[in-house]
Amino acid sequence: MVRTLFFILTIPLTLIGILIVAFSWILVTTPDAREMKGCMITSMYEVSLCPKDASYVPLDKISTVAQQAFIVSEDASFFSHQGFDWFEIKNSFDRNLEKKTFARGGSTITQQLAKNVFLSKDKTIARKLREALLTYQIEKNFTKKEILEKYLNVVEFGPGIYGIKAASQHYFHKSPADLHLLEAAFLAFLLPNPKDHAISFNKKSLTKFARQRVLQIVQRLAAFKKIPESSYQQARAVVDTFPWTQLSVSSFAPVSQDLINTEIIEVQEPTTDEPLIQESTEQVEPSHIIQSNDQLPLEPSDSDGSQNHTEQDQDTEMTE
Repeated sequence: MVRTLFFILTIPLTLIGILIVAFSWILVTTPDAREMKGCMITSMYEVSLCPKDASYVPLDKISTVAQQAFIVSEDASFFSHQGFDWFEIKNSFDRNLEKKTFARGGSTITQQLAKNVFLSKDKTIARKLREALLTYQIEKNFTKKEILEKYLNVVEFGPGIYGIKAASQHYFHKSPADLHLLEAAFLAFLLPNPKDHAISFNKKSLTKFARQRVLQIVQRLAAFKKIPESSYQQARAVVDTFPWTQLSVSSFAPVSQDLINTEIIEVQEPTTDEPLIQESTEQVEPSHIIQSNDQLPLEPSDSDGSQNHTEQDQDTEMTE
């Protein structure tokens, strides 16, 4: 009887001990996020992240509309959360449990930065724990604008194209400061899967998928009151003139300088009369503070690249 009781107590204590050792190992082997205060080479793509580099661009040298586009597309609650969007995490958990696979991601900009700079593409529990620790460190040691700046300087925009400065030059032959509304929306559209989404650039013509996604981002900017409704209507009128060489920043109405988003009750996403051509299995969903009655008929998946994005089903409303 005593032996049996001893055996029963030993098992959970042993498991707890193993978990403590494993967590301690992860804690000790997790990099220090404060390394980003200096110059370093990122782990995922071996990109130089250094404010002294010619390839690095300060946030104030990136057009405000570009900053806005990335926020509403990638992480609309960026300025209000502390690194983790718990609403989105819960939705992702529920969806993945339902699908019995990792069908839906929900990484914030801070989490994406942590992953790109310090981690690998491996999808393991250990990596997710390190990502969480790094996210906490980053939010503790950097301002939101510093996080956004470093994110835009390290994220992948295509094969061998890292950072918004290289992307602006590659796709539009201009500096990030000179990006106009549609160019900013296009670069934000690329992020879920830049290698596949660059089809439009290679063809010099927007695919139906790209057209709708670009207009979605512009529509969200209008919904968040970052641009006037007139700019959205103008964008719809000229979107098919891609790559928009005849347009400039002055072609559109002034952009709000306030990066912090306000709550939107409902956003009506732009639609097309014809079915979308699916050029990638990866999909971005708007922030959970955006609701829409229109859906994009795209099959979701999680990318192993720079960003994690969310799933969107045809039979449900978009409620990220």
